[in-house]
Amino acid sequence: LLLSVLTMTSLSSSKTETRKMTKDICKNLCDCEEKENALNINCENKGFITISQMQPPQNKISQLFLNGNFLTRLNTNEFFHYGNVTSLHLGNNGLQEIKTGAFSGLKNLKRIHLNNNNLEMIKEDTFAGLENLEYLQADYNYISIIEAGAFNKLNKLKVLILNDNLLLSLPNNIFRFVMLTHLDLRGNRLKILPFTGVLEHIGGIMEIQL
Repeated sequence: LLLSVLTMTSLSSSKTETRKMTKDICKNLCDCEEKENALNINCENKGFITISQMQPPQNKISQLFLNGNFLTRLNTNEFFHYGNVTSLHLGNNGLQEIKTGAFSGLKNLKRIHLNNNNLEMIKEDTFAGLENLEYLQADYNYISIIEAGAFNKLNKLKVLILNDNLLLSLPNNIFRFVMLTHLDLRGNRLKILPFTGVLEHIGGIMEIQL
């Protein structure tokens, strides 16, 4: 009986804390909309410099909007406590650097938007931890280099948007482990797009923009 009372007290306390954390972020920091048991958090143009300025709520989140802030660098484990986010918007932040492991913890993320930033390179480990990613948008950056293994673990990636960057070429086998259906490479500096090592791996493509 004592154990039962303690358990019920613990669960009640946990639920109260969850509601408080959600209320704090939605009342004091961002605009929130709960719909069909999913919480959309809109933190656009709030002047955030780091993710640590936010206190992540514990209930289900479907989308997190962080557009138009000043997140110039994402550090390791920056989103470690955001495991329920399925869509993350980081456009227009002046983002320059993504540290290894920055997206660790985002195990349910399906869409990430990195458009209109200052990224120059996509490293082999930039998207580590995003094995369920289906949609990647990184247009209007300054990306000139994509390392060979950058997409190797993104086996569910279907849409890749890289238009209006500074790409001169693509590394061999860059798409070997992904099943792309849509690829946008407009507005780059590509002069050669070889079949061997590149086009041969996107046989299921439905749309490619050049």
